[in-house]
Amino acid sequence: MRQSETPEPAKWQGLTLDELRYRRALSAVKLEAGKSQMTNLLDNTKNKVESGGMRGLLFKNSLVSKLKFADYLILSYQATRTLLKIWRKFK
Repeated sequence: MRQSETPEPAKWQGLTLDELRYRRALSAVKLEAGKSQMTNLLDNTKNKVESGGMRGLLFKNSLVSKLKFADYLILSYQATRTLLKIWRKFK
């Protein structure tokens, strides 16, 4: 805060017009910066989905490129077996 913005309880008369304009401009800049960050994040996510599908979001591209079809079959078999064990335990 600037020195002129530190209010003293007895003397404080409110904000001047210049201070109000400054605060309004500062808020507008922060809002625009936040919007641009969100837009960039959304664009990056869309590009990942378009290039690699859901795998592009879940895994790094280097890992996805190294997995073969057989690897996916083995992973799905192990996941299914584990889920069935858990399901039988609670049944």
